[in-house]
Amino acid sequence: MTDSAPLSVLYVRDHLQAAGGSTYLLDTLPRFDPIRVKPVLYVLGPLEPDHHPAVLDQLDVTFTDRAPGDWRRPVDLWRLARRVRPDLVVLSGPRSMVQGGLLAALLGVPSLLHLNFVIEFSPAQVRLQRLLRRRGQHVIAVSEAVRRWAADALALDAAAIERIYPVRDWHRHGDPAHGARARLRHACAVPDGAIALLLVGRLLLAEKGQDVMLHALRALLRDRPDTVLLLAGDGPDRHRVVELAQALGVEHAVRLLGYRQDVPELLAACDLLVVPSTCEEAFGLVALEAHAAGRPVIVSAAGGLTEIVSHGVNGCVVPRGDAPALANAIRRLLADPALVRRLVERGRIDVERFGFDAHMTTLTDLFARVVARHGR
Repeated sequence: MTDSAPLSVLYVRDHLQAAGGSTYLLDTLPRFDPIRVKPVLYVLGPLEPDHHPAVLDQLDVTFTDRAPGDWRRPVDLWRLARRVRPDLVVLSGPRSMVQGGLLAALLGVPSLLHLNFVIEFSPAQVRLQRLLRRRGQHVIAVSEAVRRWAADALALDAAAIERIYPVRDWHRHGDPAHGARARLRHACAVPDGAIALLLVGRLLLAEKGQDVMLHALRALLRDRPDTVLLLAGDGPDRHRVVELAQALGVEHAVRLLGYRQDVPELLAACDLLVVPSTCEEAFGLVALEAHAAGRPVIVSAAGGLTEIVSHGVNGCVVPRGDAPALANAIRRLLADPALVRRLVERGRIDVERFGFDAHMTTLTDLFARVVARHGR
């Protein structure tokens, strides 16, 4: 291989789900300049039956159905690496940190740990990362919140961790097709003149805060009985969401939409986006999508979300887990169209900071720099 050949970059990822990190990855991989980067994706899990985006057909991607403890897993990964002959291994997820990191060390190539999550590392994982740092590993974080957490969790100097915000293709979030709003509202059984609130995320109460939103919805329905909550996403807590909605007496105002690939259209159909996460969110791309779509957004003060939304500037920020505060913020926006216009206008401006072309150049230059430092 000559220095003029494109860099062979092997992405090792824990899973591919209908979630923000996976969506970002599938947006990114096809957009690398083939003259500079040739990406290959290996997923440490099976292809989910209800999640097969069309872009997968454009990628060199391998899924594994091996059980987590199956000894053939690392053998499969090694065989793929022998075919791909990577110059760089990009790790995304706790399991990929270990399996992909060890692979890079055995191959003698650098690795890049892409931290788009916040978890508790085991002592063994911390020791492994220290070893890999000495073998040429570079660390990037998707937000300042993740960078601060990683510096503490991995005992690193924060300056040694590069922060690169994820992005989306904002062209999909411009003016919706004619009639899209009316069509989607009709399909979601939103009555004419009703207020439609949208929450996009996996149905996982411990992280995404659907329970907080349901309690806020009960309070809102006393003032605005025509309010409708659109829940876009699926997950392990679907039954718990249904049971809680029934227990609170708000099931008539909730629409469970399941996994959706038409978030831009759903944003056009809604009046307001809520992101009531209760976990330490790594970032929160859907809030940026709302800015691009010209929709007001309310988020909880959870990790990287506060790096996207500034209270009273381009949206509203409420305390985590505080249903009354969330309900009051929604009431405030519904009662003040002038405030909404000001927040939306600033949101449209702020989203331009997260452009795709500049992001791809930053990633490609980083890959080249890491490989050059290590040697091909």
